[in-house]
Amino acid sequence: LAFCRRRRGLLLPAGSAIDGIGLADVAHRPFARRQEGSGSETLLAHLAAEAALPPDALPAALVARSEADAALAVAEGAAAAALGLEALAVQHGLAFAPLLEEPLDLLVDRTAYFEQPMQRFLAFCQSPAFAEKAAAMPGYDVSEFGAVRWNAP
Repeated sequence: LAFCRRRRGLLLPAGSAIDGIGLADVAHRPFARRQEGSGSETLLAHLAAEAALPPDALPAALVARSEADAALAVAEGAAAAALGLEALAVQHGLAFAPLLEEPLDLLVDRTAYFEQPMQRFLAFCQSPAFAEKAAAMPGYDVSEFGAVRWNAP
């Protein structure tokens, strides 16, 4: 089931020029990296390979244990850039250069879909409170919530 789409990109110091900025533009600057094996670090490696950047092109200023920690590192000047969510950029007053929009979907067992806990969750995600919270998080889009993306045989 569709849950949401969210924008990921480069978190940069406030006031940075962001038009047309990509990974190559922040190469060799101290980067707030995530721990090896994290989804963000795996995505960063993939994006760097797509941009034909060598493995050492994004030197780690530090290893952040969360996306919020990576954003904070940029906000405090401990790193020149990080890969992160638009919502975190706004929360920390950072510039944001979008790189991609990613879908976040839910894999739900057919039987579980009809059980009360899942039905309560679905109802909450269609409530005004959920819509209000989602609208307050820049870079998140929940307009397709509940759409069936795949139905196994």
